[in-house]
Amino acid sequence: LQAARYLFTHPIEATDKLRASATRYIISWMTGSPDYSFTLDAKAMKFTKGNDDWLSLYLAGMIQYALEKNAPKADPKTVTLEACKMIIAYAKNSDNNMKPNAELKKMIKASDEGRLSEYLK
Repeated sequence: LQAARYLFTHPIEATDKLRASATRYIISWMTGSPDYSFTLDAKAMKFTKGNDDWLSLYLAGMIQYALEKNAPKADPKTVTLEACKMIIAYAKNSDNNMKPNAELKKMIKASDEGRLSEYLK
């Protein structure tokens, strides 16, 4: 949880070694956790294409939601939706150095229009 929170509370910077370490840790934890399992949603992941920092935020968002809600068997659609909400909030803060690509812009627009759930279907 601490590693996931770190990713959402610090801007994306190539020189941030703690960010890289946090990313490695969450990937290791996700693949090795006997209690929690996660489903990667293809639609939600479209915005991460070619960007490891954005993929790490998606993974961190899923972890953060599941752990904060103590929901090891949470509905995958709910986990994805909540992770995407966190990513959108992060992306909207220009200090985080996340310049949205076309897919992320579509996701942000859907969220702003109150149809994020529909967009993710």
